[in-house]
Amino acid sequence: MSTLRLAFFAICIWGALALPILLESAIFVRLRRLVVIGRLLDWLTTSVLACAIIWWWLRQQTPSSSGNLLKINLPPHSGFG
Repeated sequence: MSTLRLAFFAICIWGALALPILLESAIFVRLRRLVVIGRLLDWLTTSVLACAIIWWWLRQQTPSSSGNLLKINLPPHSGFG
């Protein structure tokens, strides 16, 4: 994953989670403009940092022979009942 894709993913996470909550609180609680901007930047840097840590951690994993980083083994499906 390139750095640009990492930043894009972090901004998408930020836009989906933090942005609506902070804008809603800015409208209904009537926070000062600089407080809202500071909180938005705080959440954005937190999202970028979290995505960067996960990206770094996944790059440290050795890929399996099939090329997948993560493999999930599920028990066989026995149906409902």
